[in-house]
Parts: sequence; C-alpha cells; structure tokens
Amino acid sequence: MTRTMPEGFTAHAQHFWTITAQWLGWRPNEFWRATPSELKGALSEPKARSDAQGPSMEMIAKMLERERDG
Repeated sequence: MTRTMPEGFTAHAQHFWTITAQWLGWRPNEFWRATPSELKGALSEPKARSDAQGPSMEMIAKMLERERDG
C-alpha cells in the first residue's frame, strides 16, 4: 500500500516549518512531532480574557518587598 500526500502538502509543510523555526525557534523534530492542534495553538494570537485583572496595589507592594529582600 502506497501512501500519498495531499496535493500541496509539501509546500504547506515548508511554509509552516519556516514560520515555526523563525518565530518559535522550533527544531525539525519539534515541528514534526507537534499535532495540528499544538501547531495552531503555538501560532495563534492569545485570546483576551474578560475576567483577567491586573495585580492589586497590595500584591504589587508585596512583590516589590519580596524583590528588595531577595
């Protein structure tokens, strides 16, 4: 049984390999071991969370204090 690749597969694979190599620093084995979902997630823009909040003034003060002590 001979497996055939979908038409244009090579061109698409080369395109995505180039993107992942340049933008993400992926090596060939990282690219080829990634699932389509992982590739999509790695190349997608992060979604904004409507429930995301910045740190409170109290938390900022604690982080600054911890940084001064460390």
